[in-house]
Amino acid sequence: MNIEIREEKPEDYFETEEMVRRSFYNVYNPGCTEHLLVHIMRKHEDFLPELSKIALVDGKVAGLIMYYKSYIQTNDKTLTIASFGPLCVDHKYKNMGIGSRLLNETIPLVKEAGFRGIMIFGEPNYYPKFGFKSAREFGLTDMEGNAFDALMGMELVENGLHIEGGKFKETDAINLCTEEALLELENASNYENLKKVSRPCQWSYMNASDKKEGYHYEYATHYPTIFENLFKKYNTDNTREELLHIWKSIDITPYVLFNEKNPIGIMVISVEEEKPQIKHIFLDIPDDLSISYKEEITKNFMELNK
Repeated sequence: MNIEIREEKPEDYFETEEMVRRSFYNVYNPGCTEHLLVHIMRKHEDFLPELSKIALVDGKVAGLIMYYKSYIQTNDKTLTIASFGPLCVDHKYKNMGIGSRLLNETIPLVKEAGFRGIMIFGEPNYYPKFGFKSAREFGLTDMEGNAFDALMGMELVENGLHIEGGKFKETDAINLCTEEALLELENASNYENLKKVSRPCQWSYMNASDKKEGYHYEYATHYPTIFENLFKKYNTDNTREELLHIWKSIDITPYVLFNEKNPIGIMVISVEEEKPQIKHIFLDIPDDLSISYKEEITKNFMELNK
């Protein structure tokens, strides 16, 4: 299997947008808008095409990292930095290290281009392993003065992001991703037909994860190290094919199950039917507790999906 990392060409545009659309569809909301941002960003003044890359597997677009200019504002100045998004890999090509390659091969290019740092909104359980730190460590916030866990940065020069009173301002291209623009793009493009569904852990979905108390579940992709360790325990000769199908399917989603802060197993749901359905629960706890936990988890899930 041949993996190639290179700049995107015009003939790749549609295939890239479809890949991005598949990767994010129904993840944070029913449907997605990330492919619209890609479409808009290519024509925006903040776009950094020389730093942005796609990954191809045997000639098929399998991943993307898109860089653009963003800004840190203070009372008396505005500094230009870099940001990226989306960074994504097609479901079919997960667990091949493509996302890591896209990051590891482009961050040095951003530094060589003279940027003082990179700021992102991203998964706080994923990006720190590449060197990203919470914005709080730099004394930075968003434009409203918030320092969410998802707001992270990486300095590319000494004290590149230690900016007194600095506030992170995203590219204006974000504001162009409206419902009207999405509808126009969807109507004009021959994208594959995907079904919008609600699933646990979407921003608009009420679920047991909201309180983070007792048992709750989180997207496996939000806790990659924990999920990988649990995955290895269940990845036996009898379950390997099934688990790989779970990980790579657009209609089947794995979650890490927690009790308070302790990971206790994996839950798998399917959205192939009208409402989300639990397909599997794998628990890393003593057998005498397993039945009662499964009953409690299933009962709560069914109550939320009436």
